[in-house]
Amino acid sequence: QGHVPGSGTVRCSSIEELLRMFLTPERIADYRCEACGCTGTTTKRFSIEQAPETLVLVLNRFGYDIATQSQNKLSADVAVPELLTVPTSTGEQKYRLFSAVIHQGYTPYSGHYFAVGRRSSKAGPEWYKLNDELVDPVQHYADDFNGQSSTAYVVFYSKVGEPRE
Repeated sequence: QGHVPGSGTVRCSSIEELLRMFLTPERIADYRCEACGCTGTTTKRFSIEQAPETLVLVLNRFGYDIATQSQNKLSADVAVPELLTVPTSTGEQKYRLFSAVIHQGYTPYSGHYFAVGRRSSKAGPEWYKLNDELVDPVQHYADDFNGQSSTAYVVFYSKVGEPRE
């Protein structure tokens, strides 16, 4: 599950889908302009005008349940691709995943954070799990965050090549 502003909690299966929904224009009925007081319908939209060198995406993994009046963890699987294509105002930009912060636990009130990171040189294993003072190689970057208790919370991507128009 993910949270897209203005639309409440929705089910999304991938970061691409969450990003696409976030960048989709949203129609707002009964909008009131604070400057002039006029009311009407308007459209709110977000766009990426210039592709950053490093793209940091925070996944909203915690929600609020009105019925129980408590916070909960949104632990639905969200695919974190190694390569991500991001639409910008001038075309598309490719990014490569280089790190992720993982929340391990079942509630927002408890658990543990650790990270997985890509090695910057060619020598040795490509991915490592960084867990307090322990640094261990892992076979695949997503091995440790695709379950109910361990979920990606923040992902870090670096720009690859030049944007395509």
